[in-house]
Amino acid sequence: MEELELAERQRLMQREIESFSGADQQILVWSLVDGVSLVEIAARLNMSHEAVRARKSRMVKKITRSLPDCHRRCHRNHNVIERQMDASVLPRRARREIPQRPT
Repeated sequence: MEELELAERQRLMQREIESFSGADQQILVWSLVDGVSLVEIAARLNMSHEAVRARKSRMVKKITRSLPDCHRRCHRNHNVIERQMDASVLPRRARREIPQRPT
């Protein structure tokens, strides 16, 4: 039963992530899968650190709300969601690096 629940959670997370823009998906890949700091991501995307932090936070909150049994448990602790996200949950298009904006 636990495997079925995990598979369902991953399916829900993947569906939610696929609704994000390519740039937002890339923020998740770089920060959660590749371990790139938000400061570095901001530089790569020619955005402010605060904008990247806010976008990541909104995405994690949206994913948390999409998981029925996680909302109460997770809403204060985004790390629960971040630990469950890996490359297998992220769409293929997000795994490719998007081109950096010229500075």
